[in-house]
Amino acid sequence: AALSSGLSFAQLGKHVHTSGGAFEYSTAVFGELVGWLVGWSTMLEITLSSSAVSRGMRGYLLGTTGSSPSLDPVALLLIALLSVILCVGIRESARFNMAVCSINMSCILFVVLCSLRSASVSNLTQGDGFAPYGMSGVFSAAGIVFFSFIGFDYIPNAAEEAINPTRDVPRSIVTSLLIASALYMGMAFSMVLMQPYLDIDLSAPYKAAFIAQGKQLAALVVSAGAVCGITTSTMTGLLSNARLLAVLSRQRYLPFILSRIHESTATPVIATVFTGAVAGLLALLVDISVLTELVSAATLAIFTVVNIAALVCVLQNVHGDPPSSALLSLSSSSVPLTSGTPPITGPIPTSWPVGMICAS
Repeated sequence: AALSSGLSFAQLGKHVHTSGGAFEYSTAVFGELVGWLVGWSTMLEITLSSSAVSRGMRGYLLGTTGSSPSLDPVALLLIALLSVILCVGIRESARFNMAVCSINMSCILFVVLCSLRSASVSNLTQGDGFAPYGMSGVFSAAGIVFFSFIGFDYIPNAAEEAINPTRDVPRSIVTSLLIASALYMGMAFSMVLMQPYLDIDLSAPYKAAFIAQGKQLAALVVSAGAVCGITTSTMTGLLSNARLLAVLSRQRYLPFILSRIHESTATPVIATVFTGAVAGLLALLVDISVLTELVSAATLAIFTVVNIAALVCVLQNVHGDPPSSALLSLSSSSVPLTSGTPPITGPIPTSWPVGMICAS
């Protein structure tokens, strides 16, 4: 399901070079009403997912596990700090994101290799045997972990900041999905090889497993990797949502002030601050289980519309018709955010798509 949605985003991203992602795609194919609904759903998805992910920081940073607290000032502080970095400038944000992401990737590879040293094939058949819940359990679990794959849909929201959107956006979307899938499968497989599924601590599986085996250093690496992963994921969501707000604002769906670009930093500072304030407030007050349920509903609606839009374009192509004229017009023009300013920001180093990939 994630791969199908990713390919749909990549297909449409070849034709639409403006920021806005699913909002622009659905507007071009289905009209403004559907686009408006998808735009709001996308903002809901990104804001809630950023808030939900940030609430995981407290447990790893302070070494606490278990239920989430009613108030989470750590999550609020994280979002505030990342919002400040995003306001400073896109190049500075890209460098910070790449540095943290590199640490995260290194921690993931270390954890997988370390857990494989304690692997035992017999752990796969403990309890009720391999796949004890059958195919129904597999599909139920797939519906839950699908939440982990969202992030590739953030990339088109910053399409205007790529040097070559036609090439960079589709490549980033597909590559991010492939990398994420490989890492998820590697982590999950090494986990069940290291410890029977009945003994896995759901609140902190790797950390608890390594502590039980006396591998304190590995447990610390798990915490470091989780902190870095939470940071990059939250940062990417805040950046993407700020760009989406700017797109909606310049098209007069929202107050035009949100599309204002700061002269010295060349970033939508007002949209970034607004995004951080809303996400931070939700992260402070709302339980993570409620947030994840709302994210899943919004994501399902967005991906459904984008997949249908891609199918419409493919059918047009099969019948010899060119892609939607609205798509072509979007690819050849872009409404400036403010008078005399380019769309969102100018081209940035090619390392930024890599940062978006890793954060996804």
